[in-house]
Amino acid sequence: MKGLVYAVLKRFIYSLLILILVLTALPAFSVSASVDAATVQEMLASTEGLVFSGEYMDLNYRRYDSLTYNKADFSVKASLIVYFHDEAGKGNDNKAQIEENGILSQLLCENTANAWSNFRYVIIAPQCPAGESFTATNGKDYSFAPNATPVLSTVKALVDEISENEPIMVERVVLIGVGTGATAAYDYVCRYPTNVSRVMAVGGYCDPEKLGTAEMGRDRFFRIVSPKGEDSHAVAVNLVKSFNKNGSKAGTEFLTFDGKLDNAVKEVLNYNEPSIAEWAISENYSAKKLNVVSSAGKGGTISPPSTQISYNGSITFVIKQEDGYKISKLTVNGTEIDLEELKVNKTNSNTFNYTLSDITEDKNVEVEFTPTTAATESPYNAVIIKTLKWSLYIAAMLLFAGAVIFLIDRLLAKKANGK
Repeated sequence: MKGLVYAVLKRFIYSLLILILVLTALPAFSVSASVDAATVQEMLASTEGLVFSGEYMDLNYRRYDSLTYNKADFSVKASLIVYFHDEAGKGNDNKAQIEENGILSQLLCENTANAWSNFRYVIIAPQCPAGESFTATNGKDYSFAPNATPVLSTVKALVDEISENEPIMVERVVLIGVGTGATAAYDYVCRYPTNVSRVMAVGGYCDPEKLGTAEMGRDRFFRIVSPKGEDSHAVAVNLVKSFNKNGSKAGTEFLTFDGKLDNAVKEVLNYNEPSIAEWAISENYSAKKLNVVSSAGKGGTISPPSTQISYNGSITFVIKQEDGYKISKLTVNGTEIDLEELKVNKTNSNTFNYTLSDITEDKNVEVEFTPTTAATESPYNAVIIKTLKWSLYIAAMLLFAGAVIFLIDRLLAKKANGK
């Protein structure tokens, strides 16, 4: 009996210890699960499954808005990124175009969202329907067909609708394409060159000479990623030569990797991580110049009067108050600034510095001055000064008239005595 009790008690203690270990491990497991990075599937759930009804077709597409993007706030414009998927992304499920471990997954992830939260951007990923193509080429020279395909035309219409109705930098659309999607990006920039600022093409075909001519004199940046194991590699090499020959202003980054397209995608992710988002978002912003204009009222100056600043840039203004005046008001885009933010110049007590940082929109800086207290002790000072001034004028005139009369009188007296 004693042995039985001992065995039961032993099992109870073991079970209790196991239960304690399990309960202790649960919070740690819960915390670990809560901090895992968002998967592509989770990000898909947070994007909108949308359909755009164009002139030629209804087009499925996915969309992601950055954390700080607000459709109703036009004070800061956002960058629009268009992603063209490869052949495997075709379909009608509005999902296959967002592949796992692909370039788009670098943009649609929690780390990117947090790292670039200061920037506003919109990502759209249209899905080419089954049986259709983003673009069409003619024969082995890979020249684009005379007319855009219905799919590409619809993508352009979607870009236009977003750009026209939302706070988008219409002149700085970013294109990213992989495989047949890279061909689509090349085709898009050839047909609609005005608003494209940056193009990343991984693989893909095009007519190098025609695209090089279209790029001539443009201020665009190309990142061309070429898999050496694909037939498109020779096309990419010739495209870079064409860009150089035609004098592309913004320059070209040419990356080559061994193997086929899948390996190139993998390598470019390793090469760029985490700078794909930087290339598509922040560098696109840095190329955009913002206007900063300043003006000063009577009694002082502010410099520089006007300049251009890169997005998120900063500028220091020098404000000088003339003798007899002091700074009374400073405003930025109509909002009054606390004068305590001004820093007095160490060598000149009448000169102050004011710094604007993290500039994300055009700025208008205005400064006003008022006469110092000594110059405005009485509201009648101006009247008194004018009265004294005119009194002096009259006194001088009377003195002059008296002197003339005195001289005339002396002359007349002298003449009378002479007679």
